[in-house]
Amino acid sequence: MFALSPNNTFRNYIIAIVFCLVHGFMFELSGQDDTIHIDLFSKFPGYSDLFEKEEPFVCTLKVNLKKYQHEKYEGKYHPGKLIYTHNDSLISKSVRIKARGVIRRKICAVPPIRLNIQKVNKQDKYAFGLSKIKLVTHCHYNANNINYLFREFLVYKLYNIVTDKSFRVRLIKIVYIDTGRKNKQLTTWAFALEPQELLAERLGCISIKMDNMGYSVSDSATVDLLALFQYMIGNTDYSIMGRHNVKLIKSKDHTKPELYPIPYDFDYSGVVNAHYALPGEGLGIESVRERLYAGPCRDLIDYHTAAQHLVSKQAEFKATIESFEYLEDFQKNDILNYIDNFFRNINRPNYIKYHIDPDCL
Repeated sequence: MFALSPNNTFRNYIIAIVFCLVHGFMFELSGQDDTIHIDLFSKFPGYSDLFEKEEPFVCTLKVNLKKYQHEKYEGKYHPGKLIYTHNDSLISKSVRIKARGVIRRKICAVPPIRLNIQKVNKQDKYAFGLSKIKLVTHCHYNANNINYLFREFLVYKLYNIVTDKSFRVRLIKIVYIDTGRKNKQLTTWAFALEPQELLAERLGCISIKMDNMGYSVSDSATVDLLALFQYMIGNTDYSIMGRHNVKLIKSKDHTKPELYPIPYDFDYSGVVNAHYALPGEGLGIESVRERLYAGPCRDLIDYHTAAQHLVSKQAEFKATIESFEYLEDFQKNDILNYIDNFFRNINRPNYIKYHIDPDCL
C-alpha cells in the first residue's frame, strides 16, 4: 500500500534489522515488572482497519523528544519518522509533531501529540489514509500515568457503546527513539483519537466550528445522553454551550439541521481519577469522584429516557471493563464499583428529581 522513497529504503531497512537483531526490540516499560517485546515486522492494518481493530497498533516514532519536551509551550512542530509495517513491508513516513492540550501540556513530561503525516510527492500516500492524528500519551514515566491512559481509553470505549456519535480510539504500543538523547529508546503506551473529519464522514455528517451554541440548535437526545454519561463517569470538565471538550457535527441531510455534540478528553473524570484532576472552582465538590450534573434542564421524562438507555447498556459496560486485559483487576474493580454506584442511585425513586435536576444548567 505504501512504499519507501528510493533514497531512504536501504537506510531504513538497516535501521530495522539492527533494532531486531541487536536490541531484539526488548525495551523496559517504566513502572512495569515485565519486558515488552516489539516486532515491527508483524502484520498491521491500514487505514480501513485503524479504528476498527481491537488489538494494539505497534509503531516507532523517531523524533527529538528532548526538544519536543523543552519547547512544548511554543507550539512548534518537530520533524520525525513514523515507522510501522503493512503487508510485510516496512513503512517509514515523514511526520511533524507538536504538543497539544491545555492542562496536560503544562503538567506532562510527554504531553499529548498532534501528529501531521507528510507526503513526499503527489504519488505518495498518507499513512492510514490520514494526514493528521491526535495521540494521547502516557504523560509521565510511571505506572500510575499508564493506568490513567488505560482508564481514559476505556471511557471512550464505553461511550462508543452508548452511541455511534462518538470518537473511536485505537490503543498503540509505541517505541520512542529520542534523537535528542543519543537515540535513547522507550516503549510505552498511547492511543489514537479518530479525526473529527473521519468521524463526520462515517456518520454522514460535516464538521461544524462554533464557539458558542444554544441547546435549542442541538439534538436533544444526543445532548441528554452525553450529559448523563458525563455524570456517570464523574466528569464536569466540559461545556456543550461553551464547546469545551466537545466537537460539533451536523448531518449532510439539510432536513436535519440539529447539531450533534461529541465529547472528548476525559482525564478529569472520576473514572480516570488522575492525581492532578481537581474540580473547577465554585462547583461545590471537593473531588472529581463526587458526581455533579452539568447538563441542561429537562423534563423528568427526558432524564429518565436517557437514564434507561444507559441502564440498558450496563451489562455491556461491565463486560467491556472486565475483558480489558491491560489493567489489573483492582483497577478494573475500582471502575466497576464507581459505575455500579451510579446505577444503584439512578434506579432509586426520585433520585433524578432531587440529585440531578436541581444542578441542571
